[in-house]
Amino acid sequence: MKKKLRCGIFGSTGYTGLKLIDLILQRDDLEIVFIGSEQHKGEKFSKIFPNYQNRINLNFSGLNNDFINSLDKNQVDFVFFATPNGVCFQYAPSLIARGIHVIDLSADYRFRDIKTYEAWYSFNRTDLEANRSAIYGLVEFNHQAIISKAQDRSQGVLIGNPGCYTTAAILALTPLLKHSPQNLDLDSIIIDGKSGISGAGRKAEIKLLFSELNDSCSPYNLGGKHRHIPELEMFFGDVAQKPCGIVFSPHLIPMTQGLLVTCYIKTKSSQIDISELKNFYRETYQNFPHNYILEDGIYPQTAWAVDSNRSYIQIDFDKPQNTLIITCAIDNLVKGAGGQGLQNLDLIAGQA
Repeated sequence: MKKKLRCGIFGSTGYTGLKLIDLILQRDDLEIVFIGSEQHKGEKFSKIFPNYQNRINLNFSGLNNDFINSLDKNQVDFVFFATPNGVCFQYAPSLIARGIHVIDLSADYRFRDIKTYEAWYSFNRTDLEANRSAIYGLVEFNHQAIISKAQDRSQGVLIGNPGCYTTAAILALTPLLKHSPQNLDLDSIIIDGKSGISGAGRKAEIKLLFSELNDSCSPYNLGGKHRHIPELEMFFGDVAQKPCGIVFSPHLIPMTQGLLVTCYIKTKSSQIDISELKNFYRETYQNFPHNYILEDGIYPQTAWAVDSNRSYIQIDFDKPQNTLIITCAIDNLVKGAGGQGLQNLDLIAGQA
């Protein structure tokens, strides 16, 4: 029997961390060897989360330098950070230097330009070498870079997992930008996003109470304030090989998990062959069959994607307005976070 891959998780008390734990427990080839939390250090995990009794028999390890420095690749293969922004970059460099793979589900390693991160997230960084080595973990489009990095045995692989809204928008728009960037107004991209409440994180705030959110829908961080904007600008600029102008409008809707984006982009011509474009999308995702291009008239529903890495995409063309409309539904906690993290693990492990 092949040896199980050993996983450690920091940030296990949030929605993303808990979903990641659930996904790992469903697999026979993975083993959780530690669960880290400085707040709950020494406490039994199943005491804090009784629904894990008889499934996880571990005490919380501390998230501190002493514990991090005690780890080596003979104890753990992969360390996941489902921690708030600003935590992973303090510890990832020493882990990858010892051959331990790090998959960061926060924003710390999503940006090549560390100054962009510092400007949007208000942290000062000195881990320049580690940041240069990090790979943006959108598996459908960066899988070759991940595989190539995993074949280099000199250090562990460092993955910056994409944001949830970003993942859905990239899946929706990237094939189009690859197909015909010359026929698009790249300054006209509008992304309207709607996420389940778990996308706001597991924290005690009045605006996140059930009585505040139930039967309601509310936008937030409008006017170019959302931190996913520079992430989208970076990725789409690389694909189109020129800067892209993006308006992003996120909303919280009263469901636990699930995410839908509706993306709009102006075209320079009214002659758009939707059937040909859909075939290009299908070809793009032929090696990633969990991405579904829907038949005409069928629109993505978030419920279809819940607890999976599936995405559902529809493409429409508003001919009078010369506007393409692409919709995409995913699960914000799975494909948008922990599930995509495990896809990255599988790519790296496949090179072992």
